[in-house]
Amino acid sequence: MSEYGALKVEQEVEQVKSFKKTVVMAFAGLFVVGAVVGLSAVSSNATSSAVNANRNKGQLAAVPGVMEKTQEVLNMTSGEDLRYAIFSFTPCCENDCGECKIIPTVQGKRSADWAEDWKSFNNALPEDSVAAAVYNFEYFTGESSTANKPILITWAPPQTSDKQLARAGYYLGSVILATDGVSEHYPLQTMGEGYLDFCADVLKIDRELCAKEGDFHNCPFENDAGLAPEGTPCEAPACDGAAFTNPDLAADEGTIPDECCAYIKDYCANGENLESPGCHPVTLRSVTRLCAVEQPDETPDLILPEDEEQLCTDDCRQPCAFFDDEDATWQRCSGCAINGLANADGLVAQCYPGAIGFKNERCCGIAAECNTAEAASALACDTLEEFGCVWVEHNQCPAELAQQTYDAAPIGCCDGEDGVNQLDCAGEFAEGECPEPTTTVPPAPVSE
Repeated sequence: MSEYGALKVEQEVEQVKSFKKTVVMAFAGLFVVGAVVGLSAVSSNATSSAVNANRNKGQLAAVPGVMEKTQEVLNMTSGEDLRYAIFSFTPCCENDCGECKIIPTVQGKRSADWAEDWKSFNNALPEDSVAAAVYNFEYFTGESSTANKPILITWAPPQTSDKQLARAGYYLGSVILATDGVSEHYPLQTMGEGYLDFCADVLKIDRELCAKEGDFHNCPFENDAGLAPEGTPCEAPACDGAAFTNPDLAADEGTIPDECCAYIKDYCANGENLESPGCHPVTLRSVTRLCAVEQPDETPDLILPEDEEQLCTDDCRQPCAFFDDEDATWQRCSGCAINGLANADGLVAQCYPGAIGFKNERCCGIAAECNTAEAASALACDTLEEFGCVWVEHNQCPAELAQQTYDAAPIGCCDGEDGVNQLDCAGEFAEGECPEPTTTVPPAPVSE
């Protein structure tokens, strides 16, 4: 059978069939819209026309960056190490603009807390518009064995209008082709469905295996039942999701959370528990090694110079890619949490340092030309090299300004010493060379 790009025709038709079946509930009425060519009927007699229609739509419906971002998500060993990426319509699509497209808008890092990752993903979904997402769904296949299922999720809130559904249908073919590599497709219509329920009820994975996400795996204290009135570490909520694995493997560092490590330390410090096998010095040494990893700080690093306030305003609820002014991303969202979870005020930021579209740099220099709106892009800033303008990360600008100011300072005479930079002179400074010292000739003695 001939091939179209990376997918065989037969594989692609099955992909379209599978997608149609799984999203029909999410995109209600989608397939009766006339624009949905190629997804409305796929049969053995129409294989070629269905595939060609889907491919033609892939050329017409713009989804720039979706394929590249999908490959970043699927490559979990890459530097990004992403859990998910969400693709949304650009805001102008609501006004039927000629530049309507689906673009990557939000991404989330992968962590060892699968339930929190899923919560972060749910928080990032748009409340009132359709979207698609690629998600690496990890789950247990045994006591200590795991698997990863890359899935395509379509999101359509219940109040989605027919117009939005029709538009989504036109773009679905392009999204399917651009997300090649996912194993299955699933609709999602309700926010807040937890990891366990989605794993068991939607993905149809054995519920007991799904529930292991919150277990303390291979717990060395499992034979201590009844030994301590407060409960063993195996039963402690602080140890949910912990895993006593191989401390010699760098990948296993941090499999026991800090809270659980503290609980184990207190548990074994209790004299009544000294006979516990889990409190044996050798076992405790291994536990310590599994705890010995610095957990990621979900607050952003210092993005702006110390004298500039890092804010997180309500504007940051939308993806950075939707800001009309790129500079507004760092001016308003540099202080937002980077984990996709709600902060103390209940704000869930989709624009934050490291997010798609967040502007990490600025044009920096002491010349006025470096600080104009026209110099706010890397390309424009680079053309102002003759004025000393350089494109740097925000927090590197103060050092650059200080160096340029120093280099521009006059060289002159400082307290009689030549060749001193004015900024290095703590005494009396004058530009130019120091004057030659004058020799005072004492008056001749007067003879009597």
